[in-house]
Amino acid sequence: MTGNSLLARAVALMQETESEHYEPYAVALINLVLAETFEVNQRIRRFHGKEGLAGVPQIRELSEEISYEEELALRALPLGLLCRIFAAEGNNPMLSLYKQEYASAVNECDKGWIYIETEGQHAQFFGSGRR
Repeated sequence: MTGNSLLARAVALMQETESEHYEPYAVALINLVLAETFEVNQRIRRFHGKEGLAGVPQIRELSEEISYEEELALRALPLGLLCRIFAAEGNNPMLSLYKQEYASAVNECDKGWIYIETEGQHAQFFGSGRR
């Protein structure tokens, strides 16, 4: 998913089609959302047997690809960006409405881990999240 497509999804949640108004500050807001969901993305990657990312990815242009796991990118990131847009515009009623939905979406995507070690043997169990 690119920054442009993430912005388009967030704008669509507002039942709008024009994203130009939000473009001047969208990159900074997207980078904030990427930072706040980084650890969740890391757990999703590990859950799927992938290496974690070296650091929080940041975009410089809306045309850049966002290297987050698809389930988080599609389900939660648009809501996170929408919350950041509402906060930037001072639209507190809409922020309150969508902030809870965003938190719920992030939690639904999250994959928790519980490790149990017994006499040098490692066993791992999935503590939370959806398979």
